[in-house]
Parts: sequence; C-alpha cells; structure tokens
Amino acid sequence: MKEKLKAILIVDPNPIQRLILQKILHESNFKTINAENEEQAFDILTNKEIDLIISDVSLPILDGYIFCHKIKSNPRLWHIPLILCTVFSSAEDLMRGIEANADSYITRPYNKDHLIQLIRDLLKIPLHTPSKEKEEIVFGSKSYSISTSRQYILNFLLETYSNIHQQHKELLALREELQKANEELESIHREQKQLLLNMFPESVANELIRDGKVEPLRFEGTSVMFIDFVGFSKSATILSPHQLIQVLNYYFEEFDKIIDIYQMERIKTIGDGYMCVAGVPTEDNSHAVHCVMAALEIQKFIKKSKRKSKEKFGVTWDARIGIHSGPIVAGVIGKKRFAYDIWGDTVNLAKRMETQGAAKEINISSATYQLIKDDFIVEDRGNLPIHNKGAVETYMEMYFVKDKK
Repeated sequence: MKEKLKAILIVDPNPIQRLILQKILHESNFKTINAENEEQAFDILTNKEIDLIISDVSLPILDGYIFCHKIKSNPRLWHIPLILCTVFSSAEDLMRGIEANADSYITRPYNKDHLIQLIRDLLKIPLHTPSKEKEEIVFGSKSYSISTSRQYILNFLLETYSNIHQQHKELLALREELQKANEELESIHREQKQLLLNMFPESVANELIRDGKVEPLRFEGTSVMFIDFVGFSKSATILSPHQLIQVLNYYFEEFDKIIDIYQMERIKTIGDGYMCVAGVPTEDNSHAVHCVMAALEIQKFIKKSKRKSKEKFGVTWDARIGIHSGPIVAGVIGKKRFAYDIWGDTVNLAKRMETQGAAKEINISSATYQLIKDDFIVEDRGNLPIHNKGAVETYMEMYFVKDKK
C-alpha cells in the first residue's frame, strides 16, 4: 500500500517564496497546500488534515507570532508542528518565537537539506503539550511571557542553533567562494592589464582600462625614429617564413630592450620596418638625445651580431636609421582591435630621413641636429631633396651621426 504523503501548509503572502518552498518540498515527496494569509490558513486547518505548518512572520492580518500563538492555544491544532520563517534572526525574534510556542525557527534563504531534515524530525518526534504555566522574562528592555517547559525551550533553542550554525557554515563557504572568485577576477584583470601593457604605454593602458578609451593628445617635443633593413627583400626569397620571423624577432626584441633604456616607445613594425618615438606619452626634454643614443646602440648591436646572425640564420643585414624631431599627435584607434599610433608631418619627415639615409648610418634632420649638436659628432650632408613632399621638390639639411662626443 502506497504511503500517504505528509501535507504541509505554507502560510506566506509572497507568491515567490511560496513557489520556492513548494519546489523544495515536492522534491522531497511532501504534499503542499498554500495560504496567503491567516484567514485562509485557519479555513484550511478546519477542513483539511495538515501534518506541519510553515508560516512567515510577516502576515497581512495578524503577524506570524500571533498566528502561531493562536495555533498553539487551540486544543485541536496545538499538536501540529509549526515552523516560523523570517529573513531575520535577532535575539528578539527568537524570544518572540519562544513566547508564541513555535516548534522551530528558520531564516531565509533556505538550506534545502537542513529544512527537510528539520521537517522530518518534527514529524517524527511527538510534541509536548504546551505548558499553561507562564513566566515573565525581561530581555532587552522587553517583557516576554514564556512557557515554563524546559524541554520545549531546550528543543526550540537547539533547533534554532542548528539552523543558525548551518547558515554560518554556508556563509563561510560562500565567503570562500567569493574570495576565490575575486582572486580569479583579479588574476584575469592582471593578465588583461599585462596584455595591454605589452601593447601600449603604461599610462595609455591604464586610461584604456579606466575609461574604455584614450583621448588623443598633441606632443610638441618628440623625436621619431624609423629603422629599415638593407637586404631584407633578398633574404625573404631564400628563407622560409618560420626562419624569416625568427630573424626579425631576434633583432626587434633587442631593439625593444634598447629603446626601453632610453624611455622610448615602440609604435609598430611594418614588415622589416621598425618605428619608435621619444617624448611620448611622457614628455621628455632630452627626447632627441635619447633617440640618437638609442640609434647608436642599435647600429652597434647590428654590427656586433653579424657573425651570430650568419651562423644561426644564414643571413646578415645592415640597417638605415632616420630621425626627425617635432610635434606629433598620439592616440588609440580602433574598436575591436586597438592600436596606439602617432600622426603628423614629423612622422612623415622621419620616414624620409630613413629613405634618404644609407646602410649602417643614422640620418637626422636639421631639427634634430639643433637639439643634439653639442653632444654628438656629426657629418654634414648638406641640403638633400625630400621626395614626394608636395608638388614642388623640397630640400632639407641632413646629417649623419657618427658617435657621441
């Protein structure tokens, strides 16, 4: 014979809370009956057989404590176990629950396993008849009329303690999960920031993280450098793609190290071309000196590494370097793929200094020369044409930098 399902009356004006409780109870093979208020509850208790009551303390007509007291004062209903439910768990709430002769007290959010075990225990253990003897107890400046049944008070407090202890364990577990999630988020944030730092100057990366965009800025004092390898096109026809990338990485990684020493920023590489700038995004009064020093270091590295490059990759390259100083605009472009770039006539003239240069040389404009002439030995090349500078052929004084004074 199939066992009859235990019927649980849910008294709660909140339909969402009723649905939550219903789901938990149905999954554990309990039958549920709903009441939105005390009047509906008493009507159900008059006409149906109820095995246990779960009542919210916030009811629309009476409150849950008075409703509980009425149930426990009724000779026909007192034997039905009654659980009071609230979102609070203050000492005053517990005292009111004891005063109302509630059989247990739980707080939301529910722990499913604990709630079901509590219900099963209350349905299994016979309840003691509420004592008619009362004793006035003052707690927190309030007076409560408490049943003198020690067993009842002990059972209530133990159940309440068990509930609070379970919630404390859940809060600790939740705290650990939150801490772990925060650590994971921080790790992801650090990785994202490091990725941006690999792509952009630190101040630009920070602004992008903070604001989601970077305001373009004009810098009056900068020096732009272009580096281009002589012999690259020929090498590209004899090296495999993998070997070609290996050689470029070998040189560009060293270029990155050198310009970092002189507070410069790499802007981009285009094929075998390498473009960097001094004085951006942090202004630098010695931008031209730093840029020329970096260029000398790069030419020394290329000369020194020729034997190693020949042995390791089978090729050797020389480089033309061009530098021009002047104002530029810097900013981030793109939405899906961000790129930090610089624009202006200074960039164009720096490129022309490179194309008008020579292998193994550092070709600088007159603007750069005026800023570094006291610190470096230079060779005056005279006025040379700048190709494609407008419709009229334009000339500019150029210099080869030979060494530091």
